[in-house]
Amino acid sequence: MERAAVRLTRQTRTGEGHLPFRAAFIVWAGAARRAEERGPQRFFGEHGFAPATTYELVVDDRRYPPKAILGTAYEFATGERLASGDFEGGKGGAVSVLGKMGFTVQHV
Repeated sequence: MERAAVRLTRQTRTGEGHLPFRAAFIVWAGAARRAEERGPQRFFGEHGFAPATTYELVVDDRRYPPKAILGTAYEFATGERLASGDFEGGKGGAVSVLGKMGFTVQHV
């Protein structure tokens, strides 16, 4: 996923590739909406992630686990499900990717 997330970021930042920035934002928003609709336990169970421990993605004063949201967004965008161990969640992984996309990620 780390390579895929970087690839997705490059595509969205340049507007090239199959997922332009606007579409990527819609995918991220869909993943966040899924987390809200399902509630934490069901969302984590369905997508194989755990609650945030160090960083939180902040959107409209709502807080989300960045790794879980990025992994779910990737699944929505590509149809490929990733396990939590397939990519990093911290500063070198999901936090960095989401930050480059313009999202706010804060230390817990």
